[in-house]
Amino acid sequence: MNGIYKIEGCIKDYDWGSADMISTLLGIPNKAGGPAAELWLGTHPAGTSLVSEVPAGCSLDTLISHNSSFFLGNGAAAGEGRLPFLLKILAAEQPLSIQAHPNKAQAEAGYANENALGIPLDSPQRSYKDANDKPEILCALGAFTALCGFRPIAEIQQLFAAFSCPAVDTIMHILQTDAQESDIYTSFIHSLSVMNKEDRAAVTDYISHNVPDLLHRYAEYAPEWNLTADLARRYPNESAVLAPLYLNLISLEPGDAFFVPAGVLHAYIHGLGIELMAASDNVLRGGLTNKRVDYGELLHILKAAPYNPPKEQGRAAAYRYHCGEAAGLSLT
Repeated sequence: MNGIYKIEGCIKDYDWGSADMISTLLGIPNKAGGPAAELWLGTHPAGTSLVSEVPAGCSLDTLISHNSSFFLGNGAAAGEGRLPFLLKILAAEQPLSIQAHPNKAQAEAGYANENALGIPLDSPQRSYKDANDKPEILCALGAFTALCGFRPIAEIQQLFAAFSCPAVDTIMHILQTDAQESDIYTSFIHSLSVMNKEDRAAVTDYISHNVPDLLHRYAEYAPEWNLTADLARRYPNESAVLAPLYLNLISLEPGDAFFVPAGVLHAYIHGLGIELMAASDNVLRGGLTNKRVDYGELLHILKAAPYNPPKEQGRAAAYRYHCGEAAGLSLT
């Protein structure tokens, strides 16, 4: 069987989603009225799409029996009729969590370990929902803002020195050591993860009182100060509100795209885009969320090196993804 079939995607109602971005884009009503964060188009068990219209002269049973490579859902056997990728429309009204995704070997090991521990797949204590890696590319459909990849250590030093809050003195000492670059990044994130309650509160208080002065004295980093202030209002007393000072701030125009490899810290901040990724839902979070944060596993899979994703037009970026920059994933 060959052809193109109309399918029905699966809506995810995460609380950071938009009530109208996806419905406006697709011209469909948001019947639930709440946030529609992602529309999944694929065969992942956590959100399987279904064939919604069968071509004339073809029964649904016939469609299922052929179990063709593009078949979506309706009980395909394990490992058969599964797409090797997952396509999403993502609508971020509020910032997503800071996160990174494992490579294939890490995903297989983590998934097997949590299975052996007997953690149910739908448990909030679960980090690995499947045995797949999750390289991903996002193409903006409108103005889109994200954080992605560590800044160079020298630039992080510069931003934290400008921030000059006493509560981050320990972190500054880590940034100024002469250790291996990877060790500095790892120690830096660990230090943020174990920051005590008093220091986290001091950071929030410092942001609330000093952002106007920072905007005046270091105007070249105005977007970073403004985003830091916004994150501190949304997530007070959390060290991850400092993420704009150590992750690259990315601004996309419609048609711009960027690629996120395994192990790279990132967070989508606001906007509407199309994501293409391996068929995985493995997420290791590092803050800005009410969901589980597993710093130990995040540090284990972290790519402790600077990474500033090049912005490309969507077609060029998709070509690179297709040709193997996404951990060998093939879309043919």
